[in-house]
Amino acid sequence: MKVPLIYGFVFSAFLAPLHSQDAPGGVQRYLERLSGYRFHLLEKSGGLERAAGDFSRPVLEEYALQSYSRWRLQGSGDSSLVMEVHETLHQQGAFGLYRLDSLLRPGTRDRLELPVENRYREGSCIFWRGPFLFRLTARAGPQARDRLKAAVAALVEAIPIVNLHPVTVLHLPRQDLVTESVGIYLGPAALAYNDRFPDPLMDKIGFQDRVEVAFADYGPEVGSLFLLAYPTPSVAADYFLELQNSLHSFFSPDGIYIKRSGLLLAVFLGTESRAQAVLGEVQWAPAVKWVHDRTVQVEPAGEARSFLDMLLRTALATVCFIVGSLGFGCLLGYIWHRIDERFPVWSSRNDAIHLNLSGAAPTRDRVEGPSWPGFRKS
Repeated sequence: MKVPLIYGFVFSAFLAPLHSQDAPGGVQRYLERLSGYRFHLLEKSGGLERAAGDFSRPVLEEYALQSYSRWRLQGSGDSSLVMEVHETLHQQGAFGLYRLDSLLRPGTRDRLELPVENRYREGSCIFWRGPFLFRLTARAGPQARDRLKAAVAALVEAIPIVNLHPVTVLHLPRQDLVTESVGIYLGPAALAYNDRFPDPLMDKIGFQDRVEVAFADYGPEVGSLFLLAYPTPSVAADYFLELQNSLHSFFSPDGIYIKRSGLLLAVFLGTESRAQAVLGEVQWAPAVKWVHDRTVQVEPAGEARSFLDMLLRTALATVCFIVGSLGFGCLLGYIWHRIDERFPVWSSRNDAIHLNLSGAAPTRDRVEGPSWPGFRKS
């Protein structure tokens, strides 16, 4: 046992320096593609070592934060920027944090003219790209907006990831949708920031069953829609009945209307007329991907012919096997017969030789037993 232990210690000592160095990964591999900027790491924490930025630890857990880092970007001259990066496990986490930031910083409606969703406020710009949430801050001054715009454009070009919205958000009705209000909540800590959702229903929607909640406001009559997506339609049906029972004992100054479609459960707060218009557009439309070419249509008659062809081929193969077996057997028998005629000595074993001393023709009889030694067979 001593030799394996020694090898283990040597192997561990060899790997220790490798673990002590941070390999390039995460957002750093994209920062290395930036043209015209140098970057320097100011702070980094992995996972949920502490609350990162303006978000609480429970919120970061719900949105699956992987790492938080602060960087200094140095451009030409003295155009220095500070950049905060939240890296999440999936894109819906980055999108959720981006939308939640609008609730923490209300009144932010300005944006930079860029091909990416963003918000600008007082020398600061926040945007999301794939699983990354970025917040860039520039020094106050007349050129702050231009410096931020140039830096964000460079980051967007360096990170070739297409922003994909969560599926639940894509099922929100589009008519009269207030785009700036759209949000996604993956847990009760994040949903608590939205004061429109009724508190008594917080424990009834089933976050323990991995529900995903999309939110949006609709105008011109103010109305709010919470669209809940469950893993399966049966789970959605169970929570739909539970919410119905809870609403019997719940009073709200706003009307509350619910609807279920497939695995979607919609909760609308507003007037009845507005609820009918919005909920009427809530439809679950599952995407079906065929694994074969659907352009080739097989008719029932064609299927029947294919089955008969299979039976015919099976019968034909059976007949061919029987005929072939009989023919092969006959061929072997004929060959053996010819060999026996040509070389009779090969088949004359166990013969007894009778001597005819009277001068008659000799005869050969087959008898059981060993052959007579000393006599020559004729």
